Amino acid sequence: MCKGCEQPWPAPVSENAIFGGRWAYRIWRSVGSVLVDCEYCVDVEFRGSTGARSKYPRLALARNDTRYCPPLPHTPHTDHSSVPPEVWLEIFRYATDVPNARCTSPGDAFAPEHPANFACMNTPVLGGAHQVRPRARVPRVARARDGAAVRTRRAVQHPPRAAAPPHAAGERPARRATGRGPRALGAPRRDAHVRALGEHAGVLARPRYALPGGFLDVFRNYNAQTLRMLYWAQDAVEDAADVPIFTSPFLAAFTELRVLDLRKTTFADRSAFPPDHALAQMRLPCVAELLLPTCPLILRFASKQDLPALHRLVLDAGIPSACREPSLTTALNAFFERHGTKVTVLELLPRSSSYNCIEGPISLTTFLQPTACPNLDTFVFDACECVISVAPLAGPGPSLPSTREDSPTEECLREPHPHLRRIGIRGLSTDNLYPIRRTHAQAHLRAFRAHHALFPALELVRTLGHLVEASADPFAMDVFIWWTERFEDVGVDLQDGEGVVWLYTEPTGEEPCEDCVVALDEACLVHKNEEKRLKEKWDAERL
Repeated sequence: MCKGCEQPWPAPVSENAIFGGRWAYRIWRSVGSVLVDCEYCVDVEFRGSTGARSKYPRLALARNDTRYCPPLPHTPHTDHSSVPPEVWLEIFRYATDVPNARCTSPGDAFAPEHPANFACMNTPVLGGAHQVRPRARVPRVARARDGAAVRTRRAVQHPPRAAAPPHAAGERPARRATGRGPRALGAPRRDAHVRALGEHAGVLARPRYALPGGFLDVFRNYNAQTLRMLYWAQDAVEDAADVPIFTSPFLAAFTELRVLDLRKTTFADRSAFPPDHALAQMRLPCVAELLLPTCPLILRFASKQDLPALHRLVLDAGIPSACREPSLTTALNAFFERHGTKVTVLELLPRSSSYNCIEGPISLTTFLQPTACPNLDTFVFDACECVISVAPLAGPGPSLPSTREDSPTEECLREPHPHLRRIGIRGLSTDNLYPIRRTHAQAHLRAFRAHHALFPALELVRTLGHLVEASADPFAMDVFIWWTERFEDVGVDLQDGEGVVWLYTEPTGEEPCEDCVVALDEACLVHKNEEKRLKEKWDAERL
């Protein structure tokens, strides 16, 4: 049957049905199937017996033969110009497996998470053809866009093609005077090709081994206007001259630099770091994300730079040797004195996993002081960090209970933070959320709930990485709803990693559901958007 005109195929055609001597047949991969191209339809499929290949080895139709495939009126192509650019961006992302890719800049911690579907992942187990198919589908999607301007960041990460103006529908680039077409980007070339495309590099990852002489100077000359991210990693540096970014104005040449990552740069000795008067002072106008280790030496360097566009700060405490420096608090205070008013998103990375419960080198109270980051909007930390310390509020009314015994030298929260709106806590699970278990992770939730008066702008608290729906614990929903109701009393939404607020809802059926651990007014525990599943559950119970 013809796939184009949906006309039934007549009796088997013999080899005499060939006109003009032009063969237009293609053998399909399946046995007994022959695809014949015609003028009006894309494919004409003939299904014969099992031995169709041997019986009709030269089956074909002439281009002007319409006995078996009558002409059809031309069907216009689907108009995709009305699709918004955001939809095309998602198509490109998931067609190239970008959600599983690693990037220098960590993603938004409050992006909604979803349970992993390992059955539909693009892995080598599924075969080579399945791996190549998403990549081959990207040009087709781009072609179907009909040449409309999609000025969004493409997932293929190709700056030359993303920056070039799109051609009109059906229009090809003009050929050169030599008769050859434009050189295909990505084709294997030698030095000339590297020099032609090297100026469009957007990410520089400094390897741990030594770079060849003059590499950084050449890279700076070619990519001064295109570099967006810089990841510098050097272990046990013995001489500051080996790290040119600290002693020379190397970074100032990259005027479009957005992300600066220095988390993997360590010094073997404190004396290896240059003194303050030898540190380079630069202006980085576009750096918006700064990723630093909890090292006082690098914090001193960052506090001397001019970062007018800075709004996100990531502190990594994964280097134990640099965390217990006595001057760490002094260096951090100097950094906040210079850049604290610009930071709106602050993220703390722990020293180890949450199961070991190793506290970080800096207390959370230091970051929540109104004088440190007065414009802080989002605060993300791990459950293994120290619980905030709050001093009793003076006044005629009853004071708030303190989370722990405060020593005279310990820093405490005494003034409310006016702008903190979102808090993200990693490392929470159903096991450490049971109310009868007084765990360290629960202490964070109890502290923010008890001292909510110190955070008047707080709107939500999210358990990052903890998905209630994906939990194997049968009481995960009940436990999470118990905490949700406690935060609801103080006007704060408690969300899981998926960004969902779990609540009890009143059933609409006549018979109540009795599957809950804690039944309040014969309420049934369901997701807000799972009314259909609840109805099916009630129907099954009636049967």
